[in-house]
Amino acid sequence: MPRARKAAASRTSSRSNSSRGRKAGARARKPSCARPQPERERVRNLVALDAAALMSRIAARAGEMVGLFSLHRDREPLLTPLRSRLPEMSFRELSLLSAREQSAVSLFVEELEALRWYFRYTADMPSTAEQRFRQHRRGLEACYERLVAAVGAPRADEPEPSR
Repeated sequence: MPRARKAAASRTSSRSNSSRGRKAGARARKPSCARPQPERERVRNLVALDAAALMSRIAARAGEMVGLFSLHRDREPLLTPLRSRLPEMSFRELSLLSAREQSAVSLFVEELEALRWYFRYTADMPSTAEQRFRQHRRGLEACYERLVAAVGAPRADEPEPSR
């Protein structure tokens, strides 16, 4: 029995020593809600800017995309207007957004990637590709509206706060 008490006392004292060392030596982490607001706003604005640029490229080139694909049998006219930096966002950047904003970004990126996947690997004829593009475009527009409702519209240049 004395061995068991000694072992229990040893574990207790080592735990308290290690927890004391942790408290004394480590800096306290800030909760995620204490992150600086300017950084969160910049991420929101970058998301909004990238999504808006993507949607305007699609609107500007929609009439030519499938026609160029049909004429040249090259997928670049289908894929180039769909380039976006949103799928490459890091978890650190996404963690700055609220759950609602993260969900909206995720849905938008999923719809975009579905369209990119279709254009990259389709064996459909141009008329079918045109119909599928219209369907995906409507879905992307709905996801874009949800994204804008969540993160807001892109903001114009604002002066940086003085440091």
